[in-house]
Amino acid sequence: MFQRADPFPSDAQLGSFYGIALPLVKRGIPVEPVQIESAETPGLLSRYKLLYLTYEGQKPPKPEFHVALAKWVRAGGSLIVIDNDKDPYNAVREWWNEAPLAYQCPRQHLFKELGLNPNATGISKVGTGSVLYSPNSPAAFSHDPKGDQFVEELGRKAADSIGLQWKEASSLVLRRGPYVVAAGLDESIAQNHPYILHGRFIDLFDSDQRTVVNPELSPNSRKLLVDLSSAERNGKPRIVAAACRVQDVKTSNRVLSFHTNGVDDTKAVVSIFLPRHPVQVKISGKAIDKKQYHYENHLLRLEFQNSTNEIPIEIYFAG
Repeated sequence: MFQRADPFPSDAQLGSFYGIALPLVKRGIPVEPVQIESAETPGLLSRYKLLYLTYEGQKPPKPEFHVALAKWVRAGGSLIVIDNDKDPYNAVREWWNEAPLAYQCPRQHLFKELGLNPNATGISKVGTGSVLYSPNSPAAFSHDPKGDQFVEELGRKAADSIGLQWKEASSLVLRRGPYVVAAGLDESIAQNHPYILHGRFIDLFDSDQRTVVNPELSPNSRKLLVDLSSAERNGKPRIVAAACRVQDVKTSNRVLSFHTNGVDDTKAVVSIFLPRHPVQVKISGKAIDKKQYHYENHLLRLEFQNSTNEIPIEIYFAG
């Protein structure tokens, strides 16, 4: 699932009842698949401003879906329908072609609910919203080098029809707790304005777990980061990153202790948020020299040899 990313405006949520809108992700526009089976649930569609829909490869389970979709359009939503009505499964015996209904395909029933001519191509106003119908096969776009441009252009027209500003971002940024997953896109036209992540982070793709400040997402870059601000807000000693297994973490007034293990003869690196400077660090019961660890800006970085056997570590810090 693609969820709204940081650089994308919150008032322009896009959704898709099928995967036809996924090329927009390359343009820095995240989309979400919407469950057609539950779309009539009250309030579910209200978070979207623009929806893509096709019945090629899927079919509406019941007519109530069309009632809910028509209501959403009349309330100001913009619906893009891409379908050439040639899916052979349109002819299966289902609710849209069983008496008293006699539609050749479910799209025709949808357009009846919308008050539209079944052949109304282009943009049609419906209430305060709009419908844009393109009689094409979405699957054919995957074979066309310019298929993504066609999908994008439909989105631009549909957005413009309801006064929705179309924006492209140069990156996608997802946040999951303290973790940041980021990508700089190489196809976005917004690359003249690269996105900057403000703050202090640990780069998990860096084996040394070095701290980076205000990293910039350049084209085609990929980053997996730990945002140190989450640890700083908490204010308590905690392990924020480790190139080994960490267990039995315990914290008292002036001591942080834990055990590690990992693959023999590999480098273990542990980064620890420590609001007070360390007084002594013990590895396997032996105090190590201050030159063997690094402490700066409340971040303690330890480096030692991994072992499959448990290694006890104790960190004593100022009161």
